[in-house]
Amino acid sequence: MKYRCLWGWAACLSAGLAGGCATPAPRPPQNLDELVRQPGNPLRAFRPQTIALYNVRRVLSPALSPEDRLASMRVVETLAADMPEAYDALAGVLMEEGAPSPLRNEVLEFLARRRHPAVGRHMAEALPLATDPGMRDAILKWLEENPSPAVLSELVKLWASQGKTTDPEEARYRRIVSRVAAQPWDEALLGRLNEEESFPRGSALEVLSARVSPTVLRQRVAAMEAKTPAVRAMQRMIKDFNVLPSTRQELLATVVAVDRAPGSLPRAAQLAGQWQSTSGYRFNIRDLHLLEQISSDPLRDARMSRQQLALEISRDIARRRGSGDRPALRSGRLVDFDAQAEILSMADLWNLLLLAEAFGHRSTMMALAVVEREDRADRTSRSGGLIAYEHGWAAPKLYLPGEKRGDDQYVPSERFLGDAMGSICFFVGHFSRPSDPAKAGPDGRELDLAATHNLYGVVLTSLPGSALNATYFTPRGVQVDLGEFAPRR
Repeated sequence: MKYRCLWGWAACLSAGLAGGCATPAPRPPQNLDELVRQPGNPLRAFRPQTIALYNVRRVLSPALSPEDRLASMRVVETLAADMPEAYDALAGVLMEEGAPSPLRNEVLEFLARRRHPAVGRHMAEALPLATDPGMRDAILKWLEENPSPAVLSELVKLWASQGKTTDPEEARYRRIVSRVAAQPWDEALLGRLNEEESFPRGSALEVLSARVSPTVLRQRVAAMEAKTPAVRAMQRMIKDFNVLPSTRQELLATVVAVDRAPGSLPRAAQLAGQWQSTSGYRFNIRDLHLLEQISSDPLRDARMSRQQLALEISRDIARRRGSGDRPALRSGRLVDFDAQAEILSMADLWNLLLLAEAFGHRSTMMALAVVEREDRADRTSRSGGLIAYEHGWAAPKLYLPGEKRGDDQYVPSERFLGDAMGSICFFVGHFSRPSDPAKAGPDGRELDLAATHNLYGVVLTSLPGSALNATYFTPRGVQVDLGEFAPRR
C-alpha cells in the first residue's frame, strides 16, 4: 500500500505541476549531477521532499536499469536522511528477488545508518538474504550497535548456515547473541532449546554442536529439566544410545521417533549394542529407522551375523551377474562388494540386503518402470525420493524436487530433507537415456548430498535394453554395485 501511495502521489504531483504552468514542468532530478544543476526558478524547481520521493519510486522500479536505480538511490541518500516515510518503502529492495547487489547494499547501508525504530524489523527481514559478504557485514554491524530480540531467530539461522566462520566473524556472532539475550551465548541458545516459544532449535543445536565439546554438551542437555519435546527427545537419545543429535535433520528424526514409537527405542538400542559387541558398530542417528524396523519385525532374524549377511548379499549379486565378468572399478573407484565387505558397517549390510530384495520384486520394478517413462518425458529434473522400511519391505516413495534445474540433477526439497532420516536411504534415477554400465552410479552432486546430510543413497541407472543398475553409496563415498535387475514388463 505504501508503494502504491508513493507512485500515485508522484503522478498527481507531476500532473498538478503540469497543469499550473504554461510550460510543462521538467521532471525532478534523477541523479546527483542533475540535482546540482537544478534551476533556481521557484516555478521550475522541486522541493527536496518531492525530489526524494520521486527517486524512491525509481529505486523501487525493477523496470529501470541497475545503474539508473543506483543513481536515484544516491539522490535519496542526499535528501532523505530524515524522512521516516521513505524507510519502509526502501526496505522493499531488501526483499526484492533478484535486486542488484550494489543497490541492495546501498539501501541497506542507508537504512543501517538510521536510528528509526522500524529499521530493526527490516534488518531481521534482510538477514535470510544476506548472502553477499558486504550486506551481511553491514547488518551484523548494525545489530552489534543496536541489539534487538526481534532478530535473534534469524541471526541464529544465519550463524548456523555459515558453517565455518573466521575468528572475527565468530567473535561477532557470539557478542551479538550475548547482548541480545543478556547472557552468555551458549547458555542463551541452550536455554531456548527448552522453551515452548517458536525458535529455530535445529539451527541453535547446529551452532552449539560445532562449538561445544560433545561430552560437555551431552552432560548439559542431560541435566536440564525438560520442558519441550526437543529436549525430551535429546535426553532419550542420550539415555538409550549415549548420542546427542547434532543437526536439525537429526533432531527432527529423534523427536519423531520418540513421539511415534517410544517403546521401540529400547529394542533398537539393544540391537545397536549387539552390533557393537559383535562387529564394532558405532551407532549413528541415520540408522535409527533401520534399527527400529528390524528389531520390531518378527519375520526378520535381527541376530544375523555380518558373515551371514555378507554371504547372502554376495550370492545375490553373483546370481544377477551370471557368467559375465563385471568390472570391480568404475572411473578408478572400487565398486565390487566382495572387495569392500570388510569396511561396510552392519547398517550398510542390512541396507544392501533390503535394497536387493526390493529391486528384485516385480511390483517395485513395475512402479519404477512408470517413473522411468515419466522421467524421460520430463526434461526439467531427475526423479528422486526416499526408501523406507514399511510392513517388512523396503519401499521407494517419490518426492517432487525442491527446484527444477535441468535433466541432469535432482534438487531435494525441504520435505525430502526433513523425512530423510526416517528412511533407509534416498534414491535418484538416471533415467533420461540408457547408459554404459561402466558409467552407472552417483555423480558428484549426489555424493555431496549424502556427505552433507549424513545419508545413504542409491542411484538407479537405465542400461541398454530394459535392465536397471543399482549402485549403493555411503556418506563416506563408498560405492557398491548391486548389479542389474530384471527387465520391467
